[in-house]
Amino acid sequence: MTALKGRYPNSYRIDEFRKRDAEVERLSIRARAGIDTFLNPLIQLGLRENMRVLDVGSGSGVRSIALSRFLKSGRVVGVDTSETLLKRANELRRSEGISNVEFVREDLNSLSFPGSAFDFAYMRLVLQHLSDPLKALRNIKRVLIPGGTLFIEDTDRDWMMVYPFPKGWLEYYERVKRGQVRKGGDPRTGRKLADYLRRAGFVEIESMVVPVHGTGDIFMNWLEYYAPTFANNVSEAEGKNGAKLLQAMRRMHRRSPIFLSQLWFQAAGRKNKD
Repeated sequence: MTALKGRYPNSYRIDEFRKRDAEVERLSIRARAGIDTFLNPLIQLGLRENMRVLDVGSGSGVRSIALSRFLKSGRVVGVDTSETLLKRANELRRSEGISNVEFVREDLNSLSFPGSAFDFAYMRLVLQHLSDPLKALRNIKRVLIPGGTLFIEDTDRDWMMVYPFPKGWLEYYERVKRGQVRKGGDPRTGRKLADYLRRAGFVEIESMVVPVHGTGDIFMNWLEYYAPTFANNVSEAEGKNGAKLLQAMRRMHRRSPIFLSQLWFQAAGRKNKD
């Protein structure tokens, strides 16, 4: 999910990826993971069927469409900067015949919406890629109504591990994290979500972690749809080495299950009513 361009770099410019089309497909599959339950925490935070919802970094539109189906009398606006993803999202919207969702190109550093345009905002796997997360959060807060809610989901790469792993994996994974920093992102964003919300002026802040761990399908989904994205943070040569390491993991997993452990971080805050 791309969100910033130009003088504010970010670490997920999908239109510039070496294997852009493959990443778009992986992104759509990742968005469908947990699609049946992702609305639950939003509803607990007050999401209602008549609300105006901003999907920040809407990607291929999968979750925006799911939100729009819930919003019987409400509306979703999905924002992204990737022309590739906006095109894919609009194709999905037309194929599904959805009328209460739209996808527009927006920069989080200068959102064009007026104040109080939205009741609720949803942001998934975006903040870790931004070079100025506080600026983005303050702009989102500006377009929320007083008392409006922002819900964020993100990861923290220090809380991801696999075992056993092939020789060279740990060194490659460290290069991936350093590469994300060089491109303007922060691989350790997850732990900072609540603090970011506080510093951006949100109130009634809540945070939690959701553990994901196991072997079998859990590991294979990570191997197929998440781990290949790491190559976009390193050079082409390093990316090819990373692909070989993932193939080695696949072979190891056939002989003996590899265990994956990861934490997903969630946080929510409200715009002050005053």
